[in-house]
Amino acid sequence: MTAELRKQHNLPGDVKGALVTGVTAGSPAQEKGIVAGDVIVEADGKPADTAQAVAKSIASASENISFKVINSKGERRDVTMPVPKKSTPVLPAPK
Repeated sequence: MTAELRKQHNLPGDVKGALVTGVTAGSPAQEKGIVAGDVIVEADGKPADTAQAVAKSIASASENISFKVINSKGERRDVTMPVPKKSTPVLPAPK
């Protein structure tokens, strides 16, 4: 996450993680309250410094995956959700 992205999304300067750029309607992420602008700082107990790291954690998880998420207000929370079916590819967001 760049300093410019932190500023654009009103995030604290020490936040490192994968910026959520969009959430699919009706998805487990939407149901758990994840929105564009949130930052995933940890996925399945591992630091999530890139979208690829998040995708890798999701691909290696079995039934559920846990995330540590921070929003633009600096509020941190834990989110656990079901893993998408393996037939559904998980792709990083476009750059």
